[in-house]
Amino acid sequence: KEIDEALDLTVTNNRTEAVRMALAAGANPDRFSSQHSHGQVLHQAALHDNVEMLEMPVAHGARLDVVDKLWGGRPLGWARHESKKAAIAWLEARLKA
Repeated sequence: KEIDEALDLTVTNNRTEAVRMALAAGANPDRFSSQHSHGQVLHQAALHDNVEMLEMPVAHGARLDVVDKLWGGRPLGWARHESKKAAIAWLEARLKA
């Protein structure tokens, strides 16, 4: 679906307001990306260290436990690998809740 591709592009390009609009228009955040097919939008959001961009997909049904198809990592693992402190803290707190 085009709106799903729009979500993928907006997350990849770290466009927080556009992510909000794509999700409001019905984009599905709980699927593998059309741009980086080995991961989901949360994997990409973790690399931006953008907590708001992590919160929005989760609020719309994205799961924190999805493993990417290339490296076998979850969004938290991606954040840790790239030393994204805000993303690490937020993801760890969510996983403990």
